Amino acid sequence: MKIEILYPKLCNIFGDSANYKYLELNLPKTQFIYTDCNSTPLFIKEDIDMVYIGSMSEKSQAYTIKLLNEYKEAITDYIESGKIFLATGNSLEIFGNYIEDESGEKTDCLGIFDIYTKRNLKIHHNSWFLGKYEDIDIIGNRRQFSFSYYGEKTSPFFDVKGGVGFNKDTDKEGIAYKNFYATYILGPLLIMNPYLTKMFLKKLNVYDGLKFEKEAIEAYDKRLKFLQEKKDFTIGFHA
Repeated sequence: MKIEILYPKLCNIFGDSANYKYLELNLPKTQFIYTDCNSTPLFIKEDIDMVYIGSMSEKSQAYTIKLLNEYKEAITDYIESGKIFLATGNSLEIFGNYIEDESGEKTDCLGIFDIYTKRNLKIHHNSWFLGKYEDIDIIGNRRQFSFSYYGEKTSPFFDVKGGVGFNKDTDKEGIAYKNFYATYILGPLLIMNPYLTKMFLKKLNVYDGLKFEKEAIEAYDKRLKFLQEKKDFTIGFHA
Protein backbone atom coordinates (compact mmCIF):
# COMPACT_ATOMS: atom_id res chain seq x y z
CA MET A 1 0.00 0.00 0.00
CA LYS A 2 1.14 3.53 -0.78
CA ILE A 3 0.23 6.86 0.84
CA GLU A 4 1.40 10.12 -0.71
CA ILE A 5 2.05 13.25 1.34
CA LEU A 6 1.89 16.37 -0.82
CA TYR A 7 4.49 19.08 -0.21
CA PRO A 8 5.28 18.20 3.44
CA LYS A 9 7.85 21.00 3.83
CA LEU A 10 5.36 23.57 2.56
CA CYS A 11 2.08 22.29 4.01
CA ASN A 12 2.92 21.52 7.62
CA ILE A 13 1.84 24.39 9.90
CA PHE A 14 -0.33 24.04 13.03
CA GLY A 15 1.14 20.59 13.69
CA ASP A 16 -0.55 19.03 10.68
CA SER A 17 2.52 16.92 9.96
CA ALA A 18 1.51 14.86 13.01
CA ASN A 19 -1.45 13.55 11.00
CA TYR A 20 0.71 11.59 8.58
CA LYS A 21 3.24 10.74 11.30
CA TYR A 22 0.41 9.08 13.21
CA LEU A 23 -0.54 7.16 10.07
CA GLU A 24 3.11 6.10 9.73
CA LEU A 25 3.10 4.83 13.30
CA ASN A 26 0.01 2.74 12.63
CA LEU A 27 1.05 1.52 9.19
CA PRO A 28 4.71 0.41 9.44
CA LYS A 29 4.44 -1.77 6.32
CA THR A 30 3.02 1.01 4.16
CA GLN A 31 5.17 2.97 1.74
CA PHE A 32 4.92 6.70 2.40
CA ILE A 33 5.90 8.99 -0.46
CA TYR A 34 6.84 12.59 0.34
CA THR A 35 6.34 14.67 -2.79
CA ASP A 36 8.32 17.91 -2.84
CA CYS A 37 7.49 21.03 -4.83
CA ASN A 38 9.89 20.10 -7.65
CA SER A 39 8.33 16.69 -8.26
CA THR A 40 5.27 15.45 -10.10
CA PRO A 41 2.76 13.91 -7.67
CA LEU A 42 2.92 10.14 -7.91
CA PHE A 43 -0.85 9.67 -7.80
CA ILE A 44 -0.84 11.15 -11.32
CA LYS A 45 0.91 8.09 -12.72
CA GLU A 46 0.91 5.37 -10.05
CA ASP A 47 -1.65 3.49 -7.99
CA ILE A 48 -1.73 5.44 -4.71
CA ASP A 49 -4.17 4.41 -1.98
CA MET A 50 -4.38 7.71 -0.11
CA VAL A 51 -3.25 11.31 -0.59
CA TYR A 52 -2.83 13.83 2.23
CA ILE A 53 -2.22 17.59 2.25
CA GLY A 54 -2.03 19.83 5.32
CA SER A 55 -2.26 23.47 6.36
CA MET A 56 -0.04 26.15 4.85
CA SER A 57 0.64 29.89 4.91
CA GLU A 58 -1.36 32.19 2.64
CA LYS A 59 1.74 32.73 0.47
CA SER A 60 2.22 28.98 0.20
CA GLN A 61 -1.43 28.60 -0.78
CA ALA A 62 -0.91 30.67 -3.94
CA TYR A 63 2.19 28.64 -4.80
CA THR A 64 0.44 25.32 -4.15
CA ILE A 65 -2.45 26.32 -6.42
CA LYS A 66 0.05 26.99 -9.23
CA LEU A 67 1.76 23.66 -8.60
CA LEU A 68 -1.47 21.65 -8.67
CA ASN A 69 -3.33 23.54 -11.36
CA GLU A 70 -1.76 21.53 -14.19
CA TYR A 71 -2.93 18.34 -12.43
CA LYS A 72 -6.51 19.46 -11.92
CA GLU A 73 -7.96 16.81 -14.24
CA ALA A 74 -5.88 14.06 -12.65
CA ILE A 75 -6.93 15.18 -9.14
CA THR A 76 -10.57 15.08 -10.23
CA ASP A 77 -10.11 11.59 -11.70
CA TYR A 78 -8.42 10.40 -8.49
CA ILE A 79 -11.30 11.71 -6.37
CA GLU A 80 -13.93 10.23 -8.71
CA SER A 81 -12.17 6.85 -8.53
CA GLY A 82 -13.06 6.64 -4.85
CA LYS A 83 -9.50 6.71 -3.55
CA ILE A 84 -8.96 8.44 -0.20
CA PHE A 85 -7.90 12.09 -0.18
CA LEU A 86 -7.64 14.04 3.10
CA ALA A 87 -7.07 17.81 3.25
CA THR A 88 -6.81 19.60 6.59
CA GLY A 89 -6.75 23.25 7.63
CA ASN A 90 -6.77 25.88 4.92
CA SER A 91 -5.57 23.40 2.30
CA LEU A 92 -9.25 22.73 1.63
CA GLU A 93 -9.58 26.22 0.14
CA ILE A 94 -7.39 25.45 -2.86
CA PHE A 95 -9.96 22.92 -4.12
CA GLY A 96 -12.68 25.59 -4.35
CA ASN A 97 -13.44 28.25 -6.94
CA TYR A 98 -11.55 31.24 -5.56
CA ILE A 99 -10.16 32.99 -2.48
CA GLU A 100 -11.18 36.63 -2.03
CA ASP A 101 -9.08 38.85 0.23
CA GLU A 102 -10.21 41.86 2.26
CA SER A 103 -9.56 44.21 -0.67
CA GLY A 104 -11.85 42.21 -2.94
CA GLU A 105 -9.01 40.74 -5.02
CA LYS A 106 -9.67 37.15 -6.04
CA THR A 107 -7.23 34.28 -6.49
CA ASP A 108 -8.55 31.54 -8.73
CA CYS A 109 -8.29 28.05 -7.22
CA LEU A 110 -8.64 24.57 -8.72
CA GLY A 111 -12.42 24.74 -9.00
CA ILE A 112 -12.94 21.06 -8.19
CA PHE A 113 -15.60 21.77 -5.55
CA ASP A 114 -18.27 24.45 -5.56
CA ILE A 115 -17.09 26.54 -2.65
CA TYR A 116 -15.45 29.95 -2.34
CA THR A 117 -13.41 31.54 0.43
CA LYS A 118 -13.23 35.00 1.98
CA ARG A 119 -10.02 35.93 3.78
CA ASN A 120 -9.26 38.84 6.11
CA LEU A 121 -5.68 38.95 7.40
CA LYS A 122 -6.66 41.59 9.95
CA ILE A 123 -8.83 39.14 11.89
CA HIS A 124 -7.42 35.88 13.23
CA HIS A 125 -10.07 33.39 14.32
CA ASN A 126 -9.25 30.89 17.09
CA SER A 127 -11.85 28.56 18.57
CA TRP A 128 -12.59 25.08 19.85
CA PHE A 129 -14.71 22.76 17.72
CA LEU A 130 -17.19 20.01 18.52
CA GLY A 131 -18.94 18.19 15.72
CA LYS A 132 -20.41 14.93 14.50
CA TYR A 133 -19.64 12.68 11.54
CA GLU A 134 -22.15 9.84 11.30
CA ASP A 135 -21.87 8.28 14.81
CA ILE A 136 -18.44 9.77 15.61
CA ASP A 137 -18.00 12.82 17.85
CA ILE A 138 -15.33 15.10 16.36
CA ILE A 139 -13.14 17.41 18.46
CA GLY A 140 -10.45 19.91 17.58
CA ASN A 141 -9.69 23.60 17.19
CA ARG A 142 -9.54 26.30 14.55
CA ARG A 143 -6.84 28.84 13.65
CA GLN A 144 -7.60 30.78 10.49
CA PHE A 145 -7.93 34.10 8.69
CA SER A 146 -10.64 32.84 6.35
CA PHE A 147 -14.04 31.18 6.08
CA SER A 148 -15.52 29.27 3.17
CA TYR A 149 -19.01 29.19 1.69
CA TYR A 150 -20.88 26.31 0.09
CA GLY A 151 -22.28 26.25 -3.41
CA GLU A 152 -25.38 24.24 -4.24
CA LYS A 153 -23.70 20.89 -4.95
CA THR A 154 -21.14 20.55 -2.15
CA SER A 155 -21.71 18.03 0.66
CA PRO A 156 -20.38 18.93 4.13
CA PHE A 157 -18.21 16.66 6.28
CA PHE A 158 -19.33 17.44 9.85
CA ASP A 159 -22.42 18.66 11.65
CA VAL A 160 -21.45 21.41 14.09
CA LYS A 161 -22.36 20.84 17.75
CA GLY A 162 -20.15 23.55 19.25
CA GLY A 163 -18.09 26.36 17.75
CA VAL A 164 -18.47 27.66 14.20
CA GLY A 165 -18.88 25.86 10.92
CA PHE A 166 -17.52 26.41 7.43
CA ASN A 167 -18.50 30.00 8.14
CA LYS A 168 -20.35 31.73 10.97
CA ASP A 169 -23.77 31.33 9.31
CA THR A 170 -23.84 27.54 8.89
CA ASP A 171 -23.96 24.53 11.19
CA LYS A 172 -22.04 22.41 8.65
CA GLU A 173 -18.27 22.08 8.25
CA GLY A 174 -15.83 20.75 5.68
CA ILE A 175 -16.35 18.77 2.50
CA ALA A 176 -17.12 15.07 2.05
CA TYR A 177 -17.49 13.57 -1.42
CA LYS A 178 -16.94 9.88 -2.12
CA ASN A 179 -13.64 9.38 -0.22
CA PHE A 180 -12.47 12.99 -0.43
CA TYR A 181 -12.56 14.63 3.00
CA ALA A 182 -11.58 18.21 3.81
CA THR A 183 -11.89 20.15 7.05
CA TYR A 184 -10.61 23.29 8.75
CA ILE A 185 -10.32 21.30 11.99
CA LEU A 186 -6.84 21.12 13.49
CA GLY A 187 -5.66 19.28 16.54
CA PRO A 188 -3.91 17.48 14.83
CA LEU A 189 -7.14 15.95 13.55
CA LEU A 190 -6.17 12.27 13.48
CA ILE A 191 -4.40 12.17 16.83
CA MET A 192 -7.23 13.98 18.61
CA ASN A 193 -9.89 11.81 16.95
CA PRO A 194 -8.89 8.12 17.20
CA TYR A 195 -12.30 6.90 16.04
CA LEU A 196 -11.98 8.96 12.88
CA THR A 197 -8.51 7.53 12.34
CA LYS A 198 -9.98 4.04 12.72
CA MET A 199 -12.50 4.92 10.01
CA PHE A 200 -9.74 5.86 7.57
CA LEU A 201 -7.74 2.72 8.36
CA LYS A 202 -10.82 0.58 7.81
CA LYS A 203 -11.41 2.29 4.47
CA LEU A 204 -7.83 1.34 3.58
CA ASN A 205 -8.60 -2.24 4.72
CA VAL A 206 -5.65 -2.24 7.11
CA TYR A 207 -7.23 -1.65 10.52
CA ASP A 208 -5.70 -3.83 13.22
CA GLY A 209 -6.07 -1.60 16.25
CA LEU A 210 -4.33 1.70 16.90
CA LYS A 211 -0.92 2.28 18.41
CA PHE A 212 -1.37 3.61 21.95
CA GLU A 213 -5.11 3.10 21.45
CA LYS A 214 -5.96 3.07 25.16
CA GLU A 215 -4.09 6.33 25.79
CA ALA A 216 -5.50 7.97 22.65
CA ILE A 217 -9.08 7.14 23.59
CA GLU A 218 -8.58 8.26 27.20
CA ALA A 219 -7.26 11.63 26.00
CA TYR A 220 -10.10 11.88 23.47
CA ASP A 221 -12.72 11.15 26.13
CA LYS A 222 -11.32 13.87 28.42
CA ARG A 223 -11.26 16.46 25.63
CA LEU A 224 -14.73 15.46 24.48
CA LYS A 225 -16.14 15.88 27.99
CA PHE A 226 -14.39 19.26 28.27
CA LEU A 227 -15.94 20.48 25.02
CA GLN A 228 -19.38 19.06 25.74
CA GLU A 229 -19.45 21.11 28.93
CA LYS A 230 -18.27 24.34 27.30
CA LYS A 231 -20.66 27.19 26.60
CA ASP A 232 -18.15 29.53 24.96
CA PHE A 233 -15.98 27.94 22.26
CA THR A 234 -13.97 31.09 21.59
CA ILE A 235 -10.24 30.88 22.13
CA GLY A 236 -9.70 34.35 20.71
CA PHE A 237 -10.48 36.79 17.95
CA HIS A 238 -7.55 39.09 17.22
CA ALA A 239 -7.82 42.20 15.08
